[in-house]
Amino acid sequence: MAGRNFVVLPAPNPAWSVVGQPRVESRMSAPGERAIGDGHSPGKTLQSRIRDRAAAAEATAAVETPVSVESTPVTQSSFLGRSDYMTSNDLAIDEDDAMQYKAASTNATSITLELQSSVLSSARTIGLPPQSVKLSLVKSFLDRGKPWMPIVDESDLDPLLSQSTPSFLLSAVLVAGSKLSAAPNALEWGEKCYLYAKTLLFYGGSGHSVLQSIVATVLLQWWNPSGPEHVSLDSSSLWLRITVGLAHQLGLHREPDPALPDARLRRRLWWTMVTRDNQIATSHGRPRLLEPQDSNVKPLRFNDFDDPQDPDVPLFIFFVRINSILADIVCHYRRGSLSERNRMDIETALLQWISDLPPSLHLFERNSRNLNPYNFKTRQLYVPYFVAIIIINRSNSPAQQFSLASLMAASLVTRIFEEYMDWADIMFLAPTSIFYLLVAGLIQISSHRYPDMAQRADPEVRTVRNALNELKKRFPTAQGAERIYENILSFSGSIGTLDEPSMLEEFLTDRRNVMTIPRVAAASSDNDGTSSQALNNRLGQRRSSIQLSQPAIGEGEFSFGSLESWWPDWLDPNFT
Repeated sequence: MAGRNFVVLPAPNPAWSVVGQPRVESRMSAPGERAIGDGHSPGKTLQSRIRDRAAAAEATAAVETPVSVESTPVTQSSFLGRSDYMTSNDLAIDEDDAMQYKAASTNATSITLELQSSVLSSARTIGLPPQSVKLSLVKSFLDRGKPWMPIVDESDLDPLLSQSTPSFLLSAVLVAGSKLSAAPNALEWGEKCYLYAKTLLFYGGSGHSVLQSIVATVLLQWWNPSGPEHVSLDSSSLWLRITVGLAHQLGLHREPDPALPDARLRRRLWWTMVTRDNQIATSHGRPRLLEPQDSNVKPLRFNDFDDPQDPDVPLFIFFVRINSILADIVCHYRRGSLSERNRMDIETALLQWISDLPPSLHLFERNSRNLNPYNFKTRQLYVPYFVAIIIINRSNSPAQQFSLASLMAASLVTRIFEEYMDWADIMFLAPTSIFYLLVAGLIQISSHRYPDMAQRADPEVRTVRNALNELKKRFPTAQGAERIYENILSFSGSIGTLDEPSMLEEFLTDRRNVMTIPRVAAASSDNDGTSSQALNNRLGQRRSSIQLSQPAIGEGEFSFGSLESWWPDWLDPNFT
């Protein structure tokens, strides 16, 4: 966002502190880092000099600056990693000194300032929500959106709610909340707040630090007014690129110094961005912007959150992990690099994920094997897991019969979406849920060619249709998915059926009704070691971290396409 005028204000939360801190990340040093003289403080390391600047900035921030485009902007340090390859080890580039000049945005002409002021004044005439609507939309986001984006707290928003006009960050929260609200006029207010937020960002009136602006651009990805089939200047993909561009400038891709007051926020923000990138790349079939090898940010820990005991903490940690695994699968398919080794690594990661889940996130009660009561958040966690199983086990050619593991996982996904509708929660899903539903629905269509399967799949086809119809009321992106689904469903009816029975016929006869969530969920989440043992046998004892308590199930020469790995109890003759 070169040339933009980010007016830096004192933040309501110490975690939002601004000036100088990113430079700590850009030059994090091991003990004994060489000193770099600056002509003023000889003998100090670059890191210690930056700490001094950060402390001075915090002291300066005690004086409030009014929100206006005429405010003198405070220069924000930018991360630069070029010194790693530009000079030899005995020389060092002083990036801190290199920035000691006025940025172009600090020399705005009177004409520019007048234009900015006029645009901002016009934006305020859009009509912003009354206080009661603001409170409602904020609550909607905190209740339903924050578990998946733990980057803003109620304490951060309270001071902003008292302002006469919404700030950039608050406007973005209101936009996200409008997509998660059942209020009749929520989407109308969300559209107004979206236009206002864009104006604040692009015309220099955001009134926030760059870190807060990054948070806001992440939240604006909820709006997403058009599907990936159309090029759009308001798509989540475009906002993600703005987010990533700012994040790289700020050095968020580097592990933050633990001494920074906003270190935990930076880590949560980074992994939220990574997850959004994984979700968008997966659902659109496009390259990721954030490749794992370009970052050294460590995986999330419980102490990265303000309240480690919050049940949403493990939810988000495992949400990040499963979306990364799913994106890896899609990336390999897109590149044509899904070798046997890569496939085994992915299967190991999936089994490790399901094994590591804490009891609070299990779909079933371990001892009774009964399905745990419906929980909207937990159900959302499992959907990408089942989609990963669908895709990793997909058939590679038309002549190859569909994978039983994929079909079972697809049945689970459609059943979960049926629960969403039963509990009136489908309107609160994120747009990526459209992709998950489409993947499951297309697998169900593939079974229509087998007469013994067509009748069983019909109820699930109705579920997919009904769910897409509900989703498109809130997200226009579902319209493209609906067209794809209906076209393929129509085409499948024109190619006729196959005479031979599917391999599922005998399986269903022997196993009774396994196509129900209680039965399947209990098997899929059973972490007693059976699934780990089965995979260990195939991978040559590659997994040593999971305790194995039961012998592998004898399979003979027939395999259900990796089904024994994901739901081993279905193949256990003693399972009832």
